[in-house]
Amino acid sequence: MRFGTSRFFAALPYLGLALALLLSTWAFVRSDGYRQETDEILNQTYEIQWRATQVRERLVRVHGHIRLADEAGKLDPDINRQMALVSVNIAQLLALPYLQHFFPQKDIELLENVRRTVEQNVAPAVEAGSNYADALDHMTNLEQDMYEISSATVDHSMTLQETAL
Repeated sequence: MRFGTSRFFAALPYLGLALALLLSTWAFVRSDGYRQETDEILNQTYEIQWRATQVRERLVRVHGHIRLADEAGKLDPDINRQMALVSVNIAQLLALPYLQHFFPQKDIELLENVRRTVEQNVAPAVEAGSNYADALDHMTNLEQDMYEISSATVDHSMTLQETAL
């Protein structure tokens, strides 16, 4: 009996090392998986932030062009490109498959309202080359709405980064 017990005790450190190696490998694999998930989420957040920022920038430019046209009576030809970029960026932002994971439904509806207002109220005034005062009223609201949307994304990103630390 003594011989069997001494073999068991002699093998015990090796069994402990094997178990420790197995647990460390499992912990490393899980940690790497969490890192990859976090990277994916942060990349998605950055894409949403970038697109929302692009929309805000373009709206500010369009607002400036319309304000200038209201004062001078003539639109800058660049406004057509800026309007197209606003529309494209909003459409791409709304088309992101993971948008609902980051925004509550009310923010998505707010973004859809921004798109609708641009298409139904601002674009016709720009195309007609008149009624700039009405378009300016809508632009102020659009900029505020996009500020709220961008703020929600930034807040979400900061929360993720703090959680990752």
